[in-house]
Amino acid sequence: MGKETGMKETVDNVLDDIAAKRAAASEKAGQENRETSPKKEFKEITMKFGKGCVGEEFQGKDGNKYKEILVPNPDKNDHRPWQTFVVKANHVHEDKFGKGMWIKLPAEGHTTLRRPVVV
Repeated sequence: MGKETGMKETVDNVLDDIAAKRAAASEKAGQENRETSPKKEFKEITMKFGKGCVGEEFQGKDGNKYKEILVPNPDKNDHRPWQTFVVKANHVHEDKFGKGMWIKLPAEGHTTLRRPVVV
């Protein structure tokens, strides 16, 4: 019986040693991940505009719903049509007073403006 007790203690010691090494390794890996990949700050731009600058909702080829945002031409002498860009419909929100609309776009992204031209 003494032989079995000694063997059980040895197995328990080995298992405890393995558990301690695993805990140390996972803690070290967690510290490396936190140090090497700091949380990236996500900057956004908020655009506010009137309800008249939002086009009708439509469905894209990918099945998502989109809305067209109209950008007026600031030059009074230039009579070309307005520029437009498209965003997902769930990104366009109404303000708390019900008179305007707003959208948040990523600051580091890009948005393509289109201007329809009759040929």
